[in-house]
Amino acid sequence: MKIVGGNPLRLECEAGETVTVRVLNSIKILDLVNYKWDGPDNLPGPTHKDTPISGAIDRRRTLGVQINYPEDSGGSFTMQATGDHGGDVSTHQDEQADGEEFSQFFYIFTVAQ
Repeated sequence: MKIVGGNPLRLECEAGETVTVRVLNSIKILDLVNYKWDGPDNLPGPTHKDTPISGAIDRRRTLGVQINYPEDSGGSFTMQATGDHGGDVSTHQDEQADGEEFSQFFYIFTVAQ
């Protein structure tokens, strides 16, 4: 896996590579993280923050992630994405803005040509 253009949310993979996304560290976030792969099934859905999720990359894919905060301030998290073929390790961090209820972002995975 390779980080594209220095953006840890844009990742290039080899065809068939399996990526794993996990919450590494968290402060004041809800126990469930909402993950949705593109496509008709949108799986896996809400998953405990300590449970990594994985998916095979055989075409351009997106993975939506939503982290919810139970309080008005003080929340933060670090996400990590890795590929089973090695390469770069992607790390994405965010801190809760005052009054922010959730953080939502998308990983974009493409297949190397």
